[in-house]
Amino acid sequence: MNVTVLAPEIYEGLQRGNIDCSYLPDDFAHAYRLHEVADYYIDLNFGAISGWPVYVNQDLWDGWSEATQALFAEVFHNGSVKRCSSADARPSLF
Repeated sequence: MNVTVLAPEIYEGLQRGNIDCSYLPDDFAHAYRLHEVADYYIDLNFGAISGWPVYVNQDLWDGWSEATQALFAEVFHNGSVKRCSSADARPSLF
């Protein structure tokens, strides 16, 4: 059975044995100190995953000014470019 666990709950879930594994970007796994409670780390290459998606309710989005919408689009685009650039700069493991 698949169960959704929020990122702040992953550490305790692994520690207590309530969850078996988690999929997170490297920097998140490090920031949440998962190496303290996880016996293994596997670097799976799923291609160019540029971060976590952000979902905004359509009514909320439509209520924002064009400037706010443009700002969100610009920030998320720049974040994706930065994330992909850092992945490209990372040395190959093979």
